[in-house]
Amino acid sequence: MELISIGYLQKPHGTKGEIKVTIEDTYWEDCLAASVFFVEVEGQALPYFKTRIHTKNPITIQFEDINSREAAKVIASKELFLRAEDVHAALNETLAYTSYEGFLLLDKELGKIGVISEVLELPQQQMAVVAYAGKEVMIPLNDTFIRDIDKKQKHLHMELPAGLLDL
Repeated sequence: MELISIGYLQKPHGTKGEIKVTIEDTYWEDCLAASVFFVEVEGQALPYFKTRIHTKNPITIQFEDINSREAAKVIASKELFLRAEDVHAALNETLAYTSYEGFLLLDKELGKIGVISEVLELPQQQMAVVAYAGKEVMIPLNDTFIRDIDKKQKHLHMELPAGLLDL
């Protein structure tokens, strides 16, 4: 299951388990529509079911089974996630490229290029940052160059324009 970070939980608010939350503007509508959120606790993404969200300042969220300040402290100051399928489809397509971090980039002609260390979002497009031939190169991520994606093996097969890696 692919999770997308949408913001973070702050500190408990009040005594009934409500917790202050910061949500990135991009995900606000998805947050309001979602019924289940995920929080990483002890290295495991655990589901938390929303019972209520208070949209006035401070923005707070109430989860099922979190009904005291002490219970809310367990998940305070943690990153908040939604399942990729719960994020608006158009946005999900744009964000899909960020999920390629850690993938091995392979070119049709040159073979192994390197592992994608980072995906940068530039105004024009997203770029994969890869260590190649002793230097860091940026490779445009778009459907024109991507031939195949093997999520199981974490391989991104591309057909790069001649000379791109020489820049």
